[in-house]
Amino acid sequence: MMNKTWQLLSILMFSLAFSQESQVSKPERILSKDSIYKTTDQPAEFPGGIGKFRQAFAQNFDATALNGKGEVNCELTFVILENGKVDNVKAVGEDAVFNSETRRAFLSLKNTKWIPAKINNVDVKSQYKMPLNMRFE
Repeated sequence: MMNKTWQLLSILMFSLAFSQESQVSKPERILSKDSIYKTTDQPAEFPGGIGKFRQAFAQNFDATALNGKGEVNCELTFVILENGKVDNVKAVGEDAVFNSETRRAFLSLKNTKWIPAKINNVDVKSQYKMPLNMRFE
């Protein structure tokens, strides 16, 4: 009986010892004013959210500038500065006209200040990538 009690007590203590959560503090990142971050604690956000961005972008996109039918794709990349302004806008894809119109439509929103990304609760420059796919019939 004493042996079973000892075994049960040992198992209980062993399981308690390994079930404890160890608190490991996350080291703070050293921030550089010149760096453009791809991962942040809080990503940059268009005022009103991504839905509002899509709506504003669609209103400024001129589909009549494109010829033909089918699907076109590009990747829009840009940097959101610490003050919420947009910089370094690029649209890369196979269709040059679609790339150009995508960039033009995005730049028409350039005066809208974004909510900048944050690391350690500090506003930082961040890179934003957005794939765009459209089908024309």
